[in-house]
Amino acid sequence: VDSEESTLSGVLRLIYDWELDDLEKVVELQLTYQKISPILDAESTERINNAFTALEEGSSFRDAVAKFTDDELSKDTGGKIGEISTSSTDWEREIISEIFELDEGEYSNVIVSPRGQHIFKVNKIIDDDTRDVSQIFVAFGDIQQMLSERLDKVAHRAYIEPR
Repeated sequence: VDSEESTLSGVLRLIYDWELDDLEKVVELQLTYQKISPILDAESTERINNAFTALEEGSSFRDAVAKFTDDELSKDTGGKIGEISTSSTDWEREIISEIFELDEGEYSNVIVSPRGQHIFKVNKIIDDDTRDVSQIFVAFGDIQQMLSERLDKVAHRAYIEPR
């Protein structure tokens, strides 16, 4: 293997025909979407906040999952997604950190990820590096569609003149 092909820039060029700047733009766009999605998608934000309020008012996690989650794979199991370890690569580092700060039976505040908004619950502490976890997940809507709808509203307002 050529040493150029083993570097990040070499792999990007070989596989995607990208430069590092291209990767930076994609990551920046994804992070921007993650930041503005909860603002643009008021419906999903309201739903996850309603789920959190229901938990705070004494609803069981299982009942909140049944009512609010978009995760069809875990809906029938009370939101159970299984074991998560400190070395997991399936979840963002910030999410893993939040989960590992919870005690057994506790649930998190609302956590925003690139996919949507979550509330996690630690069902069981397996050991120092492993937790059995459930979640309530509310997916974001299509960001392109939300932006397009917002632009359409702005465009309509721009052509209306006051009397």
